[in-house]
Amino acid sequence: MQIEMSELAALLGTNKASSNTAEHHGQTIVVATHGHVLFGDLREIGDRFYLRKASVIRVWGTTKGLGELRDGPTESTKLDPCGDIVIQRHAVIFTMPCRGF
Repeated sequence: MQIEMSELAALLGTNKASSNTAEHHGQTIVVATHGHVLFGDLREIGDRFYLRKASVIRVWGTTKGLGELRDGPTESTKLDPCGDIVIQRHAVIFTMPCRGF
């Protein structure tokens, strides 16, 4: 299901979709402030990140750190689905492209 700019603008509370360029990053792990580590289909619009079909990565289940999840979850990884979310740019510490989730 593709998300149109007008839909994203409505979700973000702005009707200026044409003035904000959207960048689609695909499957991405997002590390945010306060210890939140999430996964989902990432789009960046203006000063916000829209994470579609997001999950909180509650337990990494890795032996070599978060980067081990680039190719997907391990048998011990625990994901908590949380739907679609919007994250303010200032709350994002870093993002990591990945595949296999």
